[in-house]
Formats: sequence, structure tokens, C-alpha cells
Amino acid sequence: MASDVPGTSLRAYRINNTRDRHWDRLMAIYEGVFERGEKEPPECLAAHLSAEGHEKPGGHIVLAAIEAGSDCLGGIIFSYLGAVNSGYVSYLMVAPEAQGRGIGRGLVHAARHALDVQARRWGRRGADGVFTELQKELVAEPRTYARFRFWERLGVRPLDFEWEYPELANGRTPVPMYLAFGSFTGERSWTPGALVSVVDSIFTATYAHLPGADAVRARIVARLAARTPHLPVAYREVGNAPVPGAQP
Repeated sequence: MASDVPGTSLRAYRINNTRDRHWDRLMAIYEGVFERGEKEPPECLAAHLSAEGHEKPGGHIVLAAIEAGSDCLGGIIFSYLGAVNSGYVSYLMVAPEAQGRGIGRGLVHAARHALDVQARRWGRRGADGVFTELQKELVAEPRTYARFRFWERLGVRPLDFEWEYPELANGRTPVPMYLAFGSFTGERSWTPGALVSVVDSIFTATYAHLPGADAVRARIVARLAARTPHLPVAYREVGNAPVPGAQP
């Protein structure tokens, strides 16, 4: 499958297996973009790969951004979570030399189209929205604020509750994250009870194979259970990165 990457001259090309000629290049970008604690071994990504025409429920859908001349400049790895009719973006990556060209934004829009296709297979009109994890803001790391601004422009904002994920491989300490959501319809909010279904869906699709997944999931669910059941969880506001040398 190939389609336009909106806002760019690139094509969104679906990778169906690790023998695809773009897989190794995409994995090289992946290894260079993410911190150790954010990424799982490529073989784990491969094990959950969902092929076009042979969809794996909750499996990874992989779209690569391909430039004329067949050079892979980035990609997005995401899943469709049928139980909550939403997508979950595990990884969005653009090669450093290609950043600033709208490729990341275009890949998110291409993923939305793919999610709508998946939703229609479930008898829905389209997907309700998309979840992703965003690294918590760090004053010493301006890029964390830049990521918030990027996703915020796409309508995706962090939910104000304590999120965590299990160790992705032995010795890879998880990076502190928020769970963020963006509605495609403008109508979707999440109560603590509804978020339990989201947690179950994400952990089943992405983390269930990891040794510590059950304990982490139980902690998140317990924290949600302690909140007012029918009061929607608010979105967290994240300010701009502090200006070095500015007075507090």
C-alpha cells in the first residue's frame, strides 16, 4: 500500500514484513531517535507486525515515509484498538536530516486514514481519536517541550493522571511519560472507568508479553479506581520551556 503523506511530496508506504527493503533503514532511524528506555528491541516490534491483508488485532501497523528515489525518511508505528475505537501511536520518527519538512505531521494524518479504515471494518464510521505517550517535560531537555507543541498542534494533549509502562527490555529503565489523547470528532472525553478499558487495550496490544506488564497495569488501574468514577479526566496544561537565565 502506498498513499500520499499529506503536506509533503512523500509517499506513505506500508511495511508488511521485516524482509521489506525499507525495514532496516526505518529501524536505523528508530535506534537513533529514541532513548534507550523508550525503545524495545527491533525483534519485538517485528513480532507484533501486522501485515496488510493479514491484520493482527492490536498489531503494529507500520507506515514509512518514502521520498522519490526510494529513500526512507521516517515512519510511524501504531495500532488500532477496537475495544475503544481509537489508535495508539507507539513510535513516530523522522530522520534528523529530514526534520522540519512536515513529515511527522503528514505521517500522523496518514495513520489517521489507516485507523479510519480499520474502524470501518469494525462497523464504525471512523476512529474516535488517537493515544500516544509523551515524555514528561524536562527543563534541561527543550526537545520535550517541542514534542508537546508538535502534538498539541495536532490536537493531542496529555491526560492528567499518572501513567507508566513496563521495562521494555532488561535494564532499560522506562522514561517518565504522560498518556495523551487527541479526539478526531471533538466529542470524546474519558472518565476513569473508560480509561481502564484504554489501559487494558494498550497493554494487551503492546505490553502483554513483557514480564512486568501485569504489575504496572494493576497500579494504573488502582490509581484510576481511586478517582471520582464519572468525572472526566482533565487534560494537563504544559507551558513553554523556561528561557535560560530568565528570572523565576
